[in-house]
Amino acid sequence: MENLNGWQRLWAVVSVLAGLYTMVYLSDGYMHPTDNVKALYDSEIARLEETLKQVSTGSGSEQAVKQAEDAIAASKTSYVKLIQDIPKVAIWSFVVAAIASLAAGVGVFLAGMAVGWVYRGFRPLPLNPTVEAPQVAAHTPEAAQAIQRPALPNPHNNKP
Repeated sequence: MENLNGWQRLWAVVSVLAGLYTMVYLSDGYMHPTDNVKALYDSEIARLEETLKQVSTGSGSEQAVKQAEDAIAASKTSYVKLIQDIPKVAIWSFVVAAIASLAAGVGVFLAGMAVGWVYRGFRPLPLNPTVEAPQVAAHTPEAAQAIQRPALPNPHNNKP
């Protein structure tokens, strides 16, 4: 972490926050599979029972009543099977949420690095890249002259 510049630190923090947000958002929707399965089962059973009621009170034949009862029994069997598969679904839901969280964090970090790269492209280059310009505010004419023309070392001067 000591070698990161300001842009990298900023986007590292933002990417961690994006990853955490993604994990929380996905876990809220996908980490309650029993609730989802129960809601689907309840609506399916209610629909099938309504169909059974209409068929049995109306002019439905015994065959239609038998088909509706078989559908209810099949739905109950599939519900039990889905409930038994819930641990697998929960594990895969967690894996998907973790991968999406990691991808969101990496994506935000790379986007931030791209923004920093573009920003650096618009900054002016130094006049002489081998000599650093002094960081002096140009409040006086001498300071303005020092900024415009940095002093170069004299190669013929052997004195320290």
